Amino acid sequence: MPQPSPKSDSGCSDIDQDEFSRLATRKVVTYYEETGDDYRRAWYTPADLALHYGFSDETTRSHSDALLNENRFLARIAEIKQSDYILDAGCGVGGSSLWLAENYGARVMGIAISPSQIREAKSNAERKRLAHLAESLEMDFHRMTFPDSTFDVVWMIESSSASPDKSRLLAEAFRILKPGGRLVVADGFQKRETTTKHEQKLLDAFQRGLACYTTTFWDEFGEKLAQAGFRTYGAGTKRERFFHLLRDCTDLGCGSIYTLLSEGGPLSIISRE
Repeated sequence: MPQPSPKSDSGCSDIDQDEFSRLATRKVVTYYEETGDDYRRAWYTPADLALHYGFSDETTRSHSDALLNENRFLARIAEIKQSDYILDAGCGVGGSSLWLAENYGARVMGIAISPSQIREAKSNAERKRLAHLAESLEMDFHRMTFPDSTFDVVWMIESSSASPDKSRLLAEAFRILKPGGRLVVADGFQKRETTTKHEQKLLDAFQRGLACYTTTFWDEFGEKLAQAGFRTYGAGTKRERFFHLLRDCTDLGCGSIYTLLSEGGPLSIISRE
C-alpha cells in the first residue's frame, strides 16, 4: 500500500479517515507480529524490555542503559509519583510499564494492538512479580473503552508516530485523563519538508519500514493537542545522541533521513486542565 504524505493524518483522498485508520492499524499489527523475534534478538534485553530508541547521555554506557534512561528522563519531567494511575499507550512488551511499577510503585495499564506483545507483557509482569501493579490489555488507542477521567498520566513513548489519526488519538487521551492529568510524549517529528523525489522516497521507505504511516511536524502536532483541549506547560528537545542510530545511519548514505527528522523530537509534558 502506498504511504501517505506526512502533511495530513491520512494523506488519502480515495478512502475516508476511518477506513484508512483500520488499514493502517492492521499494518502496524502485522509489523510487530512479524518483527517480534527480531526485536527480541537484536534490540531489547530482559533488563529493559524496550522497543524505543533510547536516550544516550554522559551516564549511559550501553544500548540497554540508553533504553532505561529514556524511561528515567520522561518519568522525571512527567513528575511521576506512586499515587498515579498511568496509561502506557502503545506499551509493547511492557518495558516502560514494568519500569514505572518497579521504580515508582505506581499502577500502570499498558495497551497495545499486537496480540503477541500483550501476551509477552503479561508474562513479563508475572516473571518480575509486578502483575499486581502492571496490567496489559489488547486495545486500540484510537478507540479506548476506559471511562472518562480514568488516568492521571498518559505515557506515549514513541507510539504516536504509529498513529494514522493523531487527532482521534489525542482526543481519546484527553477524554480518559483526569482534569489536571498529564500527557507525556517522546517521539520523532519531521522538521522540514522534503525537497527532492529522492528525499521523499527515503522518507517513505523509512516510514514504511517502521510501520509509521505519517510523520508529523511538531507545530502540526501542537495544533492537534490544542484542538483536543490540552495545554503544553513544558517542552524541550534533547539533542545529544537521542536518535543515535539515525546519526550512525548518516555514514551509510542515509543522511537525508537524519536531516529530515528531529533529533529525538520535542519531549513534552502536556496537561489537561
